[in-house]
Amino acid sequence: MSYAQTTTLMKLVEASDSPLILMPGGTRSGKTIATLMYLTTISERTHNNLIGITTDTAPALRDGAFRDFHNLLRGTRRESEFDENKTDKIFTNRYTHTQIQFFALDDEMKARGSARDYLYVNEANRISWNTFEQLHIRTRVQTICDWNPSSRFWAYDHYLDNPKATGYETFTTTYQDNEALDPRIVTNIENHDRQSN
Repeated sequence: MSYAQTTTLMKLVEASDSPLILMPGGTRSGKTIATLMYLTTISERTHNNLIGITTDTAPALRDGAFRDFHNLLRGTRRESEFDENKTDKIFTNRYTHTQIQFFALDDEMKARGSARDYLYVNEANRISWNTFEQLHIRTRVQTICDWNPSSRFWAYDHYLDNPKATGYETFTTTYQDNEALDPRIVTNIENHDRQSN
């Protein structure tokens, strides 16, 4: 897999001053990889911070963002930069001591746990508004949420379709924003789209 600077990643960097980034995106738009690349760079540039990465269940976390992060470290030859605590799923940057912690939200009480500096909620449509709210108020610098926009959920009611909502940035991505995508996958997506119309 290629870990290029995609348009999805650049959109994320452009929104980096916002305390909340809402990122709906289609299949293969590179949301997860771009966010993991962004947060890995933060771990290299900030000292003694805590970055939390979460989704609704342990299997979804293991087979999604956690696996992608392992592949990212291998693919960019960054494995030596981090010490991994396999029991607690924490990666500590050896130079900055910033930690990246993966945790699942099988138990909603986990959302009421300790505070953190950065938070990434992968597939945010899978968690409730109350869970998100508890996570977000315990995040000091920035929260990033992504999802595949197949149906409405709290992000639309509280932010995107709420004219009074402030304090967030949003952008939508598609497979065309992921220049690292294998051309064969692009062809398959475009063929599927033509057949669906």
